[in-house]
Amino acid sequence: MELSFSSALITGSTGFIGQALKARLLNENIHVISVDRQPEKGENCFEGCITDLDSIKEYFFDVDVVFHLAAVSHPKITELNPSLSELVNVTGTRNVLQACVDGGVKKVFFPSSAYVYGAGAVGALSESRELNPNSFYGVHKVFGEYYCKLFFEKFGLDCRVGRFFNVFGPGQTERVIPDLIRKALNDDVIEVLGSGNAGRDFIWIDDALDAVFSILENGAGGEVYNIGTGKSTTVNELVEIIKSVLDCDKDVVHTEIEQKTQDFNNYADISKLKETGFEVKTEFKEAVEKLCTINN
Repeated sequence: MELSFSSALITGSTGFIGQALKARLLNENIHVISVDRQPEKGENCFEGCITDLDSIKEYFFDVDVVFHLAAVSHPKITELNPSLSELVNVTGTRNVLQACVDGGVKKVFFPSSAYVYGAGAVGALSESRELNPNSFYGVHKVFGEYYCKLFFEKFGLDCRVGRFFNVFGPGQTERVIPDLIRKALNDDVIEVLGSGNAGRDFIWIDDALDAVFSILENGAGGEVYNIGTGKSTTVNELVEIIKSVLDCDKDVVHTEIEQKTQDFNNYADISKLKETGFEVKTEFKEAVEKLCTINN
């Protein structure tokens, strides 16, 4: 897809999605500025903390698009330290949006999460479904969405929200797919937490970025879009795919967990996303094969 903008600023460019996004933009010859609390060394990499508006606002001038990816994104951390999560994910988001208004930024992409729908949500989840977050992370992402809506209506800031489901790819750690691949390669048995019947909508990083660009180029300001594949894969199915790809015959051991709400099956309704021209290009098994090849 040909991109219509020539410059971009990324907060959180050192994270899993941020690194992939930055590489993709640079490959498209987009001028990229990154602002991070602990920036990489390099040209156009600046230090700034989104919880301190004064430390970041100078970088938001003469920028076409802002990708606001900086966040406390691991749900376990947000549960252990909800105050930090609120400071970064809520106050930090408001600061970024204010910097965008002050700097005259044309468009903003805000990554929300399927966590806004809440644990226990089943079946196809559409953007119009009632939000029912039952985690600090989910609640704080809802606040981020509301701030985007407010800045769109109050200041005319063109904010577009993408609710990521389960993005995976190279460089990701501490998530179910890399964790299971690691166990299949290194452990005596493959431990699965719970029954393994929980189903998630897993989307390959390249497809997720395609969705982001489709939203920016063909979507509408002030709107929210699910980012997924429209298909669900259970953990048990995932394990069998990984075993097949790695030619692994290790036993699978299920460990009981207290969080019964994790044993649910849902996926993104991507009807609205498809209206922007988005199509899933990478089949799930093909993506897992790519990841196993990289990690093996």
